[in-house]
Amino acid sequence: MKGDHFCIVLTPKAFNDRFGLAWTCPITTGRQEIARGLTAVTLMGTGLKVSGVVLCHQIKALDWTARKAQRVDRLKGPVLEQILDICTAIIDPARR
Repeated sequence: MKGDHFCIVLTPKAFNDRFGLAWTCPITTGRQEIARGLTAVTLMGTGLKVSGVVLCHQIKALDWTARKAQRVDRLKGPVLEQILDICTAIIDPARR
């Protein structure tokens, strides 16, 4: 895989700073028909610099310091809430 890889960071800055890790969901810009389903959220229409589909079923812990990660943009509002709701439902279905 070449080039930049983008993700949505799920954890707050205080957690990321304390542990040197961030929980993330990758953003795919590839074949979007593969990403369709109950665990994929499109970023289309959000006005972000990054477009694609967030894969909520692929939560990963990222060592952001080792990866030299940088914030490109900030997602707020209902799309972020939808992503967090899906991730919460995956981790703890009883909270739905």
